[in-house]
Formats: sequence, structure tokens, C-alpha cells
Amino acid sequence: MIKRGFYFKFLFTFLFVVTVSYCADELIYKNLVIDNNSSSLVELRVVSSKKEIEKGLMGVKYLNWKEGMFFDFKKEQTVRIWMKGMEMPIDIIFLSKNYKINKLIKKAYPCETVNCRIYSAENTQYVLELKAGMIDRYSLNENSVIEIK
Repeated sequence: MIKRGFYFKFLFTFLFVVTVSYCADELIYKNLVIDNNSSSLVELRVVSSKKEIEKGLMGVKYLNWKEGMFFDFKKEQTVRIWMKGMEMPIDIIFLSKNYKINKLIKKAYPCETVNCRIYSAENTQYVLELKAGMIDRYSLNENSVIEIK
């Protein structure tokens, strides 16, 4: 009887840990639409935890034209991005809480030293990291209409 209780408790604990681990690693995606153009649809991986934000696209070697990353900082603040550990250049778009473009960075290049350039913008709640060239490809500017769905 004691062994059966022990095994039940062990099994319950194991299933709980596996379930929580699976849920914690669940990927969430949103879509980016630029100027109401459905052909501009880009699938964005959403990151919002401190650990995910710090990692960002580090280690990713390639992005296609239809994928990117969406950082949610939960509130407007001054956001700083650096390219240490990145494998490829990217375009960076800083957005306000209302998805208004605060700043556009074209082709931010990877950096291998600790003295990397820091890209920043005030009043930023969200950041998009996209394949280098996306800003030019869709002629984005501070008046562009960006929708996140």
C-alpha cells in the first residue's frame, strides 16, 4: 500500500512538471500587416519574459521574409537593443503602446565584442526584429500603418 501511494505521488508530480514545462515553452505567434496589405503578412514569434527578451534572435542563422520576432515590454519605456551574439543583420522597429513607429533601424549588423553599438528609443512598448531589408522592401517610415493581429 505504501509503494502504491508513493508511485501515485511520483507519477502525479512527474505529470505536473512535464505539463508545466510544456506550457512554459509554448510558442505564441502574432501576425504583422503593413499598410493593410495582406501580402505583407509576417508571422511574429512573441516574447515577453526577461529570459526570452534577453535571448531574442541570438543564435538564429536565417530569417525568411515572412517571419520575425515581436518583443512585448509590457509598458512604454526606453528600450535598448544590442547585436552581440547575433548571426545575421536585422531590421529593428521600435513601437509605442499604440503601435506607432518611434524609430526604424535598417540593417543592424552583428557584433562580436563587448563594445557593441546600442540601438535605443524612448516611449517604446514593443519591438519588431525582422529580416534585414524589410524596412526598404515595404517602404516603411514613421507614417506607416502597422497592425499586429
